[in-house]
Amino acid sequence: MVRIMATKKEQNNRTEKRRKGPDKPLKGKVIAITRPEKQAKKMATLIKNHGGRPLIVPTIEIKPNKNLNEIVQKIMERGEKYDFIIFTSANGASLFIDTLIQLTGENYSNFFKDAKIIAIGSKTAKEIEDRGISVDIVPKNFTSEGVIVTLKRFVSFKARALLPRASNVPPTLKKGLENLGIIVEEIPVYTIAKPKNETKIKNLVKAVINGKIDIITFTSSLTAINLLETAKKENLLKQFKHAINKEKTLTVVAIGPITQKTLEDNGIEVHLTPKKQTIESMIKLIVHHKY
Repeated sequence: MVRIMATKKEQNNRTEKRRKGPDKPLKGKVIAITRPEKQAKKMATLIKNHGGRPLIVPTIEIKPNKNLNEIVQKIMERGEKYDFIIFTSANGASLFIDTLIQLTGENYSNFFKDAKIIAIGSKTAKEIEDRGISVDIVPKNFTSEGVIVTLKRFVSFKARALLPRASNVPPTLKKGLENLGIIVEEIPVYTIAKPKNETKIKNLVKAVINGKIDIITFTSSLTAINLLETAKKENLLKQFKHAINKEKTLTVVAIGPITQKTLEDNGIEVHLTPKKQTIESMIKLIVHHKY
């Protein structure tokens, strides 16, 4: 038997690798997450798995509509039939379906039987399917435009669509559907608001200015807008932008082109935007980026 001996250099490399432990490409990097705390947990775990230090600073919070039960009850009483029920977020899907469950018990699935169910994003689809409802369409492009392009192929004129979603979001999807001849009924399931206590947001702005943040992530336009509004209110917006665009002290990551455009329209340079608009794709892009 011939034994092949490792060179001294190879032995040293193996020893060093064992000493350092598994490869951690984000080791030592502080990564700010601007999502609501509950939604940020998965992202924080992924960052930790790659050696990073997640800093959760919610710049938005989800406020369920207090009148949702009443709104859904009226829809049920009308006995309205929909060709499409379109869920644009996991929050909208879970809140709407859970309200139906509360009102109808085991018969809640009957509400969906005559409609095609459309979900923007795999996470939204999972929330729906976890509640026993089959999803018919998940557009390849996880955006409002993705839904419009998908429906354009087979929608019939005067089709009806139900759109349960946040009350304060851009009208892009509704207008796009109406341009296809679809009659759209929106349900304000929840509101996206800025947290009343802005202390953490103020501290994040100062941390960016002082070069203490390596990467900052934005998962919606409002996560960016609210942060910038706080910076402006504290008279720190100019310094905040300077730290990003001039001193280049950190990497800005947007989940998709709409969020990227919002940031750029507000004078913030965006360095990374994944092709697929998911948290997993964001982290993968961050991990493989050369800093």
